[in-house]
Amino acid sequence: MHLALSYIKPLFLGAVFFLLSSMSNAILLAHGDSKTFGRVLVIGFFANLVVDPWFLYGGFGLPAMGMAGIAWATVSIQAVGGLYLLSVVIRRRYLVNGLLAHLAPKLHVYREILKQGIPTSFNMMSVALGFFVTTYYLKFYGEAAVAAFGIGTRIEQIVLLPAIGLSSAIVSIVGQNNGAGEMSRVRECISLCTRYGFVLIVTASVLMFVFAAPLVKIFTDDPDVIEIGKEYVRIVTFIQWAYVAGFIYIGCLQALKRPMYGFVESIVRKILLPLPVFYTVVVVLDVNLASFWWSSIAINAAMAVVTILYVRSILRRLPSK
Repeated sequence: MHLALSYIKPLFLGAVFFLLSSMSNAILLAHGDSKTFGRVLVIGFFANLVVDPWFLYGGFGLPAMGMAGIAWATVSIQAVGGLYLLSVVIRRRYLVNGLLAHLAPKLHVYREILKQGIPTSFNMMSVALGFFVTTYYLKFYGEAAVAAFGIGTRIEQIVLLPAIGLSSAIVSIVGQNNGAGEMSRVRECISLCTRYGFVLIVTASVLMFVFAAPLVKIFTDDPDVIEIGKEYVRIVTFIQWAYVAGFIYIGCLQALKRPMYGFVESIVRKILLPLPVFYTVVVVLDVNLASFWWSSIAINAAMAVVTILYVRSILRRLPSK
């Protein structure tokens, strides 16, 4: 508990910098610039390789901060990145003159923003809640299973970064072309993102499967965690396509001003389906851990198919021009 609190408190204190980074990136994306934030992420990744151990163990006049040091390193890098992105926004004059006058309440504008923003916010919240649901049922398999799941999800997050980038791109490009009434370009964008996304994720999934053990060993030397983590990583390679489909197609719906489906899909996929399914396989059937992983894959695969069919039905109803 002490280690967890020492890590989470700095993140809460530095949350403003996470928000600053996200808001500045949203402004840049609206102007068609996705490269600046990408460069910040890459530089931040390599900076973490240096700053994390420095803050953790101390040195060069800095005292060792332990677990809290890792959190403060993250906050520091986010602060630098967020302030840099804000400076880019200001330098390019994307913030209008007379900003305070433009902040006067315009209820119809706020209403439209909330209609788009609230479902997306709850979508992200449901992801966190879903993580808790999965972790709760994993505790029946022991601490090693919980630790392996945490490591496995970190590896998945790295593998899925290109798909997240495609999702950001599709929101911007589809949104612009939808506003311009260029529906043929909307369909072309979705088709291209889907093809590129699946090529990338199939390649990444093969690498994940082959190098599962070395990847897990980067994070732990516990033999039980390594064995479970290796099994988890290899099993989830068969579901990465569903995550890519979700990112692309739900991003498309957000761009088409239909954000509610993403919220409902996430609630169903992360909470409403896992609760009864996990209870059945863990408590009632008492299956082994591999079967638990496969039950999670079945949920995600089923929801991915539903999402693909739903979005394609929406696209068919769009006007040709």
